[in-house]
Amino acid sequence: MWVSTKKIFRNYLMYFQFISRNDWYVFNFTNKKEMYSKEIHKSSFASIYSSNLMIEVEESNVIEFLQNIKDTNNINYEFYPEKCNIKVDMIITLTEGFHPFKLELELELKDPDYFYFHLTCPLLKLIQLLKKNQENLCNLLKRKDIEIGEYILEGGTITQKNIKTETYEDYLNNPLHKDLSDESLNLYELYSSPLNEPYNTKNLEEYIEFNNKVNEEEKEAQKKYYSDNKKLNLSSTSMDNIMTHTSKVKKKKMSSLLKNL
Repeated sequence: MWVSTKKIFRNYLMYFQFISRNDWYVFNFTNKKEMYSKEIHKSSFASIYSSNLMIEVEESNVIEFLQNIKDTNNINYEFYPEKCNIKVDMIITLTEGFHPFKLELELELKDPDYFYFHLTCPLLKLIQLLKKNQENLCNLLKRKDIEIGEYILEGGTITQKNIKTETYEDYLNNPLHKDLSDESLNLYELYSSPLNEPYNTKNLEEYIEFNNKVNEEEKEAQKKYYSDNKKLNLSSTSMDNIMTHTSKVKKKKMSSLLKNL
């Protein structure tokens, strides 16, 4: 579930979503233009607690709170720019009267495919569902008008004036009725067209799992090179080559995955 953070960042209102899937926790933030995210393994969850946290907090209580966020009065957000990414502090009060604690997240700006998976595709599905429900309701009202008309022709009367309604046609001709704007009509072909088949739930989970796996492999590669550097006293130029190498590995694997999708 997406909830408003009630905070403006770079001129746009930010929204937050927490996802718990298998052994991974996902923190998503969006301003409806870009998606920032932090994926963290269950075993590493404690690493995002503030370093000056002086109280013990049960992880299960924190997860339950994040999964059921509705009222934002018990949580406050602070956003900080970090080049292309964002840092965010989540100050949470689990119980009134107790000292709040802080989660510190370094969010990564996600690629367009991630944005499509998590925001664009669900919104399009919602629009299509609402449009279909509207069509079904309109057809029901038309049939109901015909049914009532036959009832009246056969001598029936509606005695209670407070339940009488205008016909569907009269409703459409009512000046107060608002139809799709011209701008919405121009977008009708876009949001009513079938969604791309490859972008389904299964591929979304595969994408997240792959992304997490690549991140772990990148970290392991960096640890190995840092260890080699300590032993061999590599120069700073060599270390730059190391970072470039791990970055290329990640981009190469990511490119391969997106082609398969």
